[in-house]
Amino acid sequence: IQERIAAMAIEDQINQIIASGAEMLDVRSRLTVLESANMGNGLLLNEIQLQMAQIKEQIKEVDFAEMDDKLDTLLSFLDASEGDITIGGTLKAEITETGTLVISNIDSEAPTIGTGKICGLITDTKNADGQYDNIDDCSGVKIPFDSDGDGMNDATENTEPMPKDEDRNWFDDETGKAIVNDGKSVIVYTKAITKNSKVFITSTSRDIIQPLSVVEIIPGESFKVQTDNGISVDRALEFNWWIVEEKENDEELIMEN
Repeated sequence: IQERIAAMAIEDQINQIIASGAEMLDVRSRLTVLESANMGNGLLLNEIQLQMAQIKEQIKEVDFAEMDDKLDTLLSFLDASEGDITIGGTLKAEITETGTLVISNIDSEAPTIGTGKICGLITDTKNADGQYDNIDDCSGVKIPFDSDGDGMNDATENTEPMPKDEDRNWFDDETGKAIVNDGKSVIVYTKAITKNSKVFITSTSRDIIQPLSVVEIIPGESFKVQTDNGISVDRALEFNWWIVEEKENDEELIMEN
């Protein structure tokens, strides 16, 4: 009986050794799989790094000037009729290094963005000799005056008669020509203006606080900008303007340049 018990104990120990050996083999097998996977990940990482290096080299070779030329070409015939903006064939645009979009007028007779000036009317002043020296501060033309009452324009040293301007709007009553600037309005000429145009005005004269309005539009010719209530200014009043075209059939705005 003792021999039998001893044999069984030995058999149990052998079985435990076999089981332990099997577990060790399983662990080694799993370790081998993990090592293989790690090698695969390493290869994948190396491949990614290689591709990134290639992309960086390709970026260095990109001709950005050529890209700008292609962008200009694209914008010149871009038809965005299905979208929100329509850009005509006379638009010139460029993107600066800071990302600013610069728009230029190509047709000099039909600009849609620009600057304007209402010339100041300097009146009731005298020069150092005590003589009247009232002038249009943009053109430098002297304002007609007749201090001696002889009907001749003293500003021309009595070589010309005083213009007829009974309503004092600074336009000759007979010829309709401007005598001098009226100090309160200016006409901006552009063939781009239409009956559906919206003109945005921004004053740039910091020392003159004067609202401006578009009071008249002649389609295909010009628009008139005037001070609030037709108040005359005694110094030049400068402003920026921009035309936006509105479609007749809907509320969508289109920019044309």
